[in-house]
Amino acid sequence: MAGDLRLRPRFFLRHLPTETGAALIVDQQGQAQLELSWFMRELEEQYAATTMRSYAAVLIRYFSWLAVRHLSWNVESGTARAQFERFLCDELGCQLRLHRHGFILLTMTRENSSQVGHVLAAVRHFYAFAIRKHLYLPPHPLERIQGAATAPSPLEFPATDVPAMPAVSGVEPTQLPRDRLTNAYYVLSNGIWVPRVIDDPDFPRQVFAAGAALGWPFRDRLITRLLFETGARVSEICGLTLADWLGRGGRTEASAFSKGSAGRRVKVVRFSETTATWLRQYFDHERRADDPEHQRLNDYRDHVDSQLWQHIPLFLTRLHTAMSPDAYRDQAWRPACRLRGIQANVHQARHWYVTTALQEIDTLVSDAAERKRRVRALIVYMGWRSGAATLEGYDHHLDQLRHAEIHGQLQAKLDQALRRPPTTPRDREAMPIIWSQLPHDPDWQLLRRLGRQSDEPPLG
Repeated sequence: MAGDLRLRPRFFLRHLPTETGAALIVDQQGQAQLELSWFMRELEEQYAATTMRSYAAVLIRYFSWLAVRHLSWNVESGTARAQFERFLCDELGCQLRLHRHGFILLTMTRENSSQVGHVLAAVRHFYAFAIRKHLYLPPHPLERIQGAATAPSPLEFPATDVPAMPAVSGVEPTQLPRDRLTNAYYVLSNGIWVPRVIDDPDFPRQVFAAGAALGWPFRDRLITRLLFETGARVSEICGLTLADWLGRGGRTEASAFSKGSAGRRVKVVRFSETTATWLRQYFDHERRADDPEHQRLNDYRDHVDSQLWQHIPLFLTRLHTAMSPDAYRDQAWRPACRLRGIQANVHQARHWYVTTALQEIDTLVSDAAERKRRVRALIVYMGWRSGAATLEGYDHHLDQLRHAEIHGQLQAKLDQALRRPPTTPRDREAMPIIWSQLPHDPDWQLLRRLGRQSDEPPLG
């Protein structure tokens, strides 16, 4: 499929060779796509660089898909909506279903929910920008016409099942009250965001084994170890500088930016002494070979002005440039996982860290107040702006695991009971139930009442 011309992008992200390095989206002849490039300029002023690049990647994919089919984005709203629905179904494997309140429920048939969320946000924001700049005539193709009625459908959800879109999901820009409807025309059907939790203790070993099979250099092994040890995003690890590390003593901590901090160092990542040793070894050997200055760690520490350390990336490519998150994903993580058949993206290392940390808290702490304090410390460490809401998804998953353990114990007791010979009527007469000895607290009485209820129809 690599030779299929229909799969090749028709637009590309470029930066002007100027001091500002403004972003442009250009076609195959190098001509700027004016509307998209104007949109990129606005994104650069309002959002972090990672958000701008994420939106650019989505819009490049969608506009390239339109171009190979000789379609235009600037068509009337109904046609634009029909084109976008075809893209969702053909390219992203979505299933669409009309809701009684006038929007479309999207169900993912592949493991691409985060990808679909990015597409919805980017395309919706672009059309809103185009309308605001008088480049597109309303109505917005990805928003509902307020007050429009639609015919009922037998596949609808009840009115009480309208999905609320939480801020942490990334699909809706704001938190909506439960009694309000989103004005988005396309809504992910699993409206409650649940993180893709990895709780397999063998997950890091599997990834490292895949990396060894692929032949990872020392740098990629070190970045992967930092991902699992710190719980940081890959952009935060690849963005570390010498100032981030040496500024905190050059041992087991480093300052880091966070999502939405615009490069400001607002958090601290922590790792082990072993990883710190790996980092020193990498700096003095493999990194030195990629460094245009061929400097060791002590050379930078002793002979370079500390004000310049912030311009020295910890991780370098063989082209002497800073290692980027995309380069790590494309050259290290994805090919290694593909080689070993591991279905996991790099962000799941962060999910693994959070899940493991919560399990350790449950193991070490029995006091509810102390557990709450430690969980609050975890939220601060992870740099979550919607900490409580984000953590709910993990707690929901862990609650299921805790009940699974109880369920397993009950199954074992059942198996043990079934292995015993059945009791005779005489045996049962010898074992009277003494109700006066049973507890009388409200919880027990509720269980007794529930136990007398039955969902079976009455006999005869």
